[in-house]
Amino acid sequence: GGGAEEEEAMADIVAGAFALAGALRDSSPEGEVESGEHTPGWLRHAANGLRSPTRARARDLEAARDAAPQLVRPAARPVFGGAVLRTTTSDVASQTGLYLSEEAQASRTEVASLLAELRAAEAAQEAALAEARVCVGSLAAELSGAEAAVSASVHRLAEVAAAAALAEQQLPTAPERRSVEDFRVGLAALTAEVAAAEAIASEDSERLVSQAAALRSAKLVADAAAAREAEARAASAESRGAAAAVSATAMDSAREAGAEAGQLEASPAEAAAIDAAARVSAAIQAREVAVSAREAAVVAREVASATPHHAPTFAEEGEGEGEEDPDAEAPPGWVKLADFATGALYYVHEATGRSQWDRPRVGAPPPPPP
Repeated sequence: GGGAEEEEAMADIVAGAFALAGALRDSSPEGEVESGEHTPGWLRHAANGLRSPTRARARDLEAARDAAPQLVRPAARPVFGGAVLRTTTSDVASQTGLYLSEEAQASRTEVASLLAELRAAEAAQEAALAEARVCVGSLAAELSGAEAAVSASVHRLAEVAAAAALAEQQLPTAPERRSVEDFRVGLAALTAEVAAAEAIASEDSERLVSQAAALRSAKLVADAAAAREAEARAASAESRGAAAAVSATAMDSAREAGAEAGQLEASPAEAAAIDAAARVSAAIQAREVAVSAREAAVVAREVASATPHHAPTFAEEGEGEGEEDPDAEAPPGWVKLADFATGALYYVHEATGRSQWDRPRVGAPPPPPP
């Protein structure tokens, strides 16, 4: 029994605190709670001590009430006499019921929104399932078509295999067998001719490469000879200049010597000096001419040894038409080619690029470029 009484007393105290909060909220900030007949002194002093922050503490007490509404019990009798406290536990109970109704309404609204979202998700899932069913149906139709095509292909292959077996049985006794063998023999001969032509072309290309190398070496020799000739000419010019200077110096010296002696005509010594200078100049010129001749002979020998010097001989225009010899060798320094349009043979010079028909024809255009 003691525990139930303590719980009931605690509930009365909390209800009285909430009633006091309502009274303080309705009263002015400067007013004091009057002492009633049954009002305890500690509650009166607590109410008088809350008069400055009355409204703030009233809001705190209301928040506490909202947080723990289960501790409030509706009472049929006034709390602490009710003479001074105008708010009773019935008012608190009504406010608590209002709070609970608001919470229930909010809960119902939230549940309704969740149900709507669930229904939307179910509708989307149904649409996805319907689309998947359509896709599966189309795939099944395609698979059926592919199976039918494979069956037709297998049937066709069986027919072709049967026809091939029948043809293979009839082929050994038919004349087409001999035609096939003849075709194979001709193909082998044609392959051999192509291989021989490739070998000849390879030899011709090697020969052309060697001739091109010989021409390049001859050009290098000719360039070196030209450089040496230029150096010899420069040296000859310097020698002629030096000889002329020596001769002029000797003549000037002879004239000066004659002038100093007071002679009007050239003395024998002056004439001998002039003669000696002329002989020196002539000897220098003769030596330069000999050196130039020797250099030219060396250059001519080197060029003749490095360059093909056999001139090609072609038939005159209009002679020997239709008598071309495909196996004839091209002259040195020339390349034998064939016109793709007419098959006529012509030659191209490797150094100058000049072209010439092997058998010239009257009124024929010049050979095509290589």
